[in-house]
Order: sequence, then C-alpha cells, then structure tokens
Amino acid sequence: MKKYRILLWGAATVLLFTFFTAFSYRGGMPYTDDTTMGFPLIFLRKSVGQNVETGLFAEIKDFHFGYLFIDIVFSVLLVLGLFKLFRFKYTVPDEEDN
Repeated sequence: MKKYRILLWGAATVLLFTFFTAFSYRGGMPYTDDTTMGFPLIFLRKSVGQNVETGLFAEIKDFHFGYLFIDIVFSVLLVLGLFKLFRFKYTVPDEEDN
C-alpha cells in the first residue's frame, strides 16, 4: 500500500512540475528577448547577444541546477500539501479479488 502511495505522489509531482515548467516557458524572439523556463525560479535562460567590437552574434545560455532543484522541491511540497488538504482517498484492489 505504501508503494502505491509513493508512486502516486511521484507521478503527481512529475505532472505538476511539467505543468508549471510548460506554462512558465517564454519563448523570446531572436535578437530581442530572452527565452526563459522555470517556476517559481527561472532555471534556464537563453539569449542572443552581439559583440560590439567584432559585430558577431553569440548565443548565451544560463542554466542553474540549484534553481531546477528548488523548482522540483517546490513541486513535491505543493503535491504533498494538496494531498493533505484534500485528503485524497484511493483504494487498491486486493489480489484475491481477481
């Protein structure tokens, strides 16, 4: 029974993290805006910049593993809070019933 509860919490955490990341994604236009991803903290930022001296363009990627970890922990805590708030009840069929 405990194994199913852990699997349910894990699946809910992955779904919630995916939902927040997908809806926080902001695709920037080339040369004008940043592409960002992450909620509540932005863990990925991509942009394009131009070197003033050479005139060449370069892509800049800024990834923060710590912010990604905090976003995942936030999702875990939110799922646990939602489960406690609504006290989800579910039943697992016994093997003998089949």
